[in-house]
Amino acid sequence: MVDVDSVKRLKKKSKGRRPKSDLTPVIMLIIIVAIGAVLSLTIPKIFESMKEEKQLYMQTFEKTKEDAIAQVESIFAKYPSDPKKSEFVTKIRTAQSEEEIDKIIFVFAFLFAISAPKTE
Repeated sequence: MVDVDSVKRLKKKSKGRRPKSDLTPVIMLIIIVAIGAVLSLTIPKIFESMKEEKQLYMQTFEKTKEDAIAQVESIFAKYPSDPKKSEFVTKIRTAQSEEEIDKIIFVFAFLFAISAPKTE
């Protein structure tokens, strides 16, 4: 005859020996793949928009340079051989930022205001 207690003990042991399915590595792998996919789709778009912004900035910067040079040349129209004119134009052409151009124009306007003949 079969011993009921021994059968219960065997069932209990066999239940304890079954490996539990651990989904943590699978879930981590899915999360890593998802993050990688999102990054691979968004990073090129971010770089492209940064490149377009830089191109737009350079275009406006060149326009600012041209406007500043035109302003200096219009003011020096009465004095075409003035050496200060070429000095200011050269400084504007070699400027690296809009702030630098603003400083050059400010100095130019200040010096021009001081040296301009007074009309009474």
